[in-house]
Amino acid sequence: MKGRYYTENVNGLELIVLDCNEQPKNHKGGYPKYVGRKQLEWLEKQLKNLKGPIFVISHQPLAGPGSIDNAGEVQALLNGAADKVLLAVNGHTHIDHVARVGKLSYLHVNSASYKWVGGPHRHKSYPPEVHSKFRSIEYTCPYRDSLFATLTIDPAKGLIQLRGRESQWVGKSPSQLAIPTKYGLTNGKEICPKIRDRRIH
Repeated sequence: MKGRYYTENVNGLELIVLDCNEQPKNHKGGYPKYVGRKQLEWLEKQLKNLKGPIFVISHQPLAGPGSIDNAGEVQALLNGAADKVLLAVNGHTHIDHVARVGKLSYLHVNSASYKWVGGPHRHKSYPPEVHSKFRSIEYTCPYRDSLFATLTIDPAKGLIQLRGRESQWVGKSPSQLAIPTKYGLTNGKEICPKIRDRRIH
């Protein structure tokens, strides 16, 4: 990587890669989800100077479930450049979801391999020899096959075609483990072992 946050031009597509792991002054511990003042100023400058089309990429979501602490500030900047920004893409949440805020879509790309369920929901999905070798698996609901997606972009039409992949749970699903959902998400819909095909305008 060029740095914690940077731009890259790929065949005419401008990528803006953000670092959402900065800590606010009042950070009280846990996983940091924040874009600091210096980076916000840098982002505003990039959005002004880049001709577009622009893709914004971050690990944590900028909108929708599990958004960063100052998502509204970032969304305001991106919405101000909606004529150039095609899409914002994130991971982190391990869900299949698209959020729409203002004029922009925010794509949550599902994990390649599992849904994290944490300590209170530890369980065995594989034979004992697998769990003894890979101890963190017991904190997950794994997918049988790796997930990935292909995005085809038509900037002139403002259209993004997403082709995903579907798998199955290995062992019990989050629903079968009776794990409570957050953010209004639904087991079997956003919480699933798949990346759905989508058309995003």
